[in-house]
Amino acid sequence: KCPTVIRVDEIESAGSVKLRLRSMMEALRLSHQGAAPRKIPRRTTRPFQAEDRIRTVLVPDFSPFCSPPIVRPFLDMGYRVVSLPPSDYSSVEVGLKYTNNEICYPGIIALGDLMKALQSGEYDLNQTAVGFSQTGGQCRATSIPSMIKKALVAAGFEQVPVVTLSTSLNSINNQPGMEFNMKEYAYKAAIGMMFTDALSCMYHATIVREKNAGDTQSVADRYLNSLMDGSLRMTKNDLLLGLQHAVQDFNSIPVTPGCHPRVGIVGEIYVKYNAFSNNNVAQWLIDRGLEVVLPSFFEFFHGGVISQLNAVQTNVRKRDGLWLLSLWGQKLIAHFLHLFDEVMQEYRYYHPHMAIKNVAAMAKELLSLNHQYGEGWLIAGEIGAFDHEGVHNVLCLQPFGCIANHIIAKGVQKRLMDRYPHLNLLFLDADAGVSEVNFFNRLHFFINHAKLAM
Repeated sequence: KCPTVIRVDEIESAGSVKLRLRSMMEALRLSHQGAAPRKIPRRTTRPFQAEDRIRTVLVPDFSPFCSPPIVRPFLDMGYRVVSLPPSDYSSVEVGLKYTNNEICYPGIIALGDLMKALQSGEYDLNQTAVGFSQTGGQCRATSIPSMIKKALVAAGFEQVPVVTLSTSLNSINNQPGMEFNMKEYAYKAAIGMMFTDALSCMYHATIVREKNAGDTQSVADRYLNSLMDGSLRMTKNDLLLGLQHAVQDFNSIPVTPGCHPRVGIVGEIYVKYNAFSNNNVAQWLIDRGLEVVLPSFFEFFHGGVISQLNAVQTNVRKRDGLWLLSLWGQKLIAHFLHLFDEVMQEYRYYHPHMAIKNVAAMAKELLSLNHQYGEGWLIAGEIGAFDHEGVHNVLCLQPFGCIANHIIAKGVQKRLMDRYPHLNLLFLDADAGVSEVNFFNRLHFFINHAKLAM
C-alpha cells in the first residue's frame, strides 16, 4: 500500500495537508463501498484552429524586462496578444481555487491571472484564447498548460483554446492553427532579449544610486514602451541605436556617490524575475542600499545551446539537425552579444558579463552538464560566475519542490561553499503559503553579512 505523506515545515498554508487527507479519506470510502473503478472520458478545451488566429490571446505577466521580447514578435506577425496586469494576492486565491498548492507556484499565479481575466467580463470568450510557455522537459511547467485546460473546463470556458510556446521544436499541445515563422520569431526574440537585458542591467545599477526617486524608472519605461508600441523596430540596427540612446539617458541620471554591496539573484526563471512571486525581493534589497545583479534573461536560452552540444559530446544524443543548428547558432549568438556589449561599454557602471561557455565551464567543475531539467547546471554556473565577478552575495530563489533548485542547486551547495569560501549564499522558497516573516527574517541576516563583508 502507498503511504500518505504529509509535509510539515515553515509553510503556513494547510491546503496541501487537507488535500492529501481528503484524497486518503475518499479512497477509503470508495474501498469500503466496494466501488469498481470506472473510466470517465476526459473533457478538454477546443484546439486552436486556423480560424482562431483572429482571437485575442491573453498571456500572464512575466516581468517588465522579460515580457516585451516574448510578446512583441507575435504582434509583428499579426497576432493579437494582450499582456495581463501584474499579479496580486487575488491571483493566488483564484489559482488555488482551480488547482492546489502541490502545483508549481508560478503555475498557480499564472492560472489565477488568466482565470481572473476570463471571469472579468472584459473579453468575448468566443474571440479569446489564452497563451503560456511550455518547456517540454522534466520541469513541472511542462504540465501547466494541461492544468490550465482542466481549470477552463471546470469554469465552463471550454470554448477558449490554449496555445503554448515551447522551447521544444515540436509542441506537445494540440494547436494546428498556431503557425508562424519560427526563424523570424527566434531572431526577434533573441535580439529583443539582448536589448531588454541591457536595459535591466542599467536599471538595477542606477536605481540604487539615483538622487531623484523615479528618474531611473522613467527612463526604463520609455524604452520598454517604445519596444512594445512598435516605435522601436525589432531589427538589430534599430535596437543597437536605441541602446546607444538608452546608455546616454541612464548616464545622465543624477546619482549619489557611495558604495553599495552587490547581490546576485539566481534560481527558477519565473520566481527569479517576477516581483510578485518573490515578495518583491529586488526592490526590498534596493530600498536597503544594495545593488541587485540579475543574470541575463537570454542566458537561460543560450544555455540550452550548450546543453545540446554537451549531450552530443557525452553520447547522450546523436548528431542531428538540432546539433548542427546549435553549432551554427553559437557563433551567430556570440557575434550579436558582442555588438550589444560594445554599446554597453559606454555605460558608467559597466561590468563585463561572462560568456556562456565560461559559465558552463564553471558549472562543470561542480556537476555534469547533462543535468538539463529546468535551469539544471545553469544555476551552479551562474553562482560561480557571480563569485568570479566579485559578487559574493547570492540569493537562490525557487518554487517549493523545484527540481532544478531543490535537487541540483541545494545538492551542490557544499561543493559551492568549498569551491567559493567567500560566498554568502542563501536559498529561499516561494510558495502560496510561505511565511513572509521567515522569508524576510532570513534576508535580514543575509544583508547584514553582505554589509559587514564590504
